[in-house]
Amino acid sequence: MSNINDYIRLFLETRAYMQQPHKIGAELQNKLSPKLSNDKTNLNPEEVVEDLSDKFGDDIVISFVRGYKGQVPSIEINPYARFATPHGIYSYLLTKENLSDLFLRGHVKGVNFAMDRPYFHVMKITTQNKAYIMPDGTSNVYSNNDKRKFMHDVQEMVRTALMSQVTNRRYPDRRINSKNYMTTIYRAGHSSSRIARAIFKAYDAVCVKASKERSVDLNKFTENIAIFLDFLIDKRAKYTVNRRNRYHRDYKSSKVILDKKPGHLFLKLYKIADVLSYITPNPKQGVGRHNDPSRLSLLLRNVNIEAIIDKGFGLLHHLQPSQAVAINYGGGSKDNQFSSVENLGTYRNIFKYCSDEELEELFIDHADYLHWIAIGISTLLSVLIILFIVVLLQI
Repeated sequence: MSNINDYIRLFLETRAYMQQPHKIGAELQNKLSPKLSNDKTNLNPEEVVEDLSDKFGDDIVISFVRGYKGQVPSIEINPYARFATPHGIYSYLLTKENLSDLFLRGHVKGVNFAMDRPYFHVMKITTQNKAYIMPDGTSNVYSNNDKRKFMHDVQEMVRTALMSQVTNRRYPDRRINSKNYMTTIYRAGHSSSRIARAIFKAYDAVCVKASKERSVDLNKFTENIAIFLDFLIDKRAKYTVNRRNRYHRDYKSSKVILDKKPGHLFLKLYKIADVLSYITPNPKQGVGRHNDPSRLSLLLRNVNIEAIIDKGFGLLHHLQPSQAVAINYGGGSKDNQFSSVENLGTYRNIFKYCSDEELEELFIDHADYLHWIAIGISTLLSVLIILFIVVLLQI
């Protein structure tokens, strides 16, 4: 009876997803999320350029995609997760400067990943629950005075990570008990996978299968794990700044965390969610890290992070520093109010099918709304070249 009461209390305290744990993954995420269509593939290149004239802003993005069996693609979550980052809808920020770069240079901020695909979506990220990451690593999520809320959200993610698992039928590790379970976690090592395994083994031993006299209250357990994870990220940040060079992929975020810049708590939250995403029955297959990208999205979504807009810091990927991801984890195709994005149009990819000469002509004749941006960039480059020549002559 006490177990039933504990479960009811836990259910009321936790944001619940009523799915079987082993089915939580990219395929389920795709099934639960809406499919958004707005076919504009009938437009010719000139009409595409004109149609894009009012589609700019902090929340407007562009995503290059493939079709499926000759059909025009809708905006939806891929049912297969191949990367270790949060599974969602990825895109580049669509600013006037970035669109000018697409016309004149064929890339965005020096990156051209996926730009050879036959279609592109233009989307507006509509959710209010979005995190902006500025180029210096500061964020709009959490002020430095929000440590209590931050710790509450970390504890919520721990609870979600543990409760979305199926414990095995074997006996728990008898060496782990209510007195030493935190010690075993602290001694688990440095890798995220080993830490995640130690957390789940301790949960299994002292919360799930322990006798009432030897068990640990779940709320107390998740609170202790939250404190440990907060300590872990600080420790990793200190190690990275002291031992790694400034070109290491984690150096920038570690420096922001150590300096406690405004919004640094969001960077810690993201890194903690990444550690917890290794607690999964469905690890990512293939090369790279074997976490669960879909579960990483679930953890962030469960603390009301529905989109991340990285304006040049490189949190999502250090080689693609300016991009966005929208996380959908609920709502069906007829229930679009659950979508975190709005489809402003799906177009044929003129940047793939048009030659450089045709793109330049389109830019000159039809993209007058971008000309001042291009002139500004060209002028700046010319000034920099002149200054460089002057410096060389003086040397």
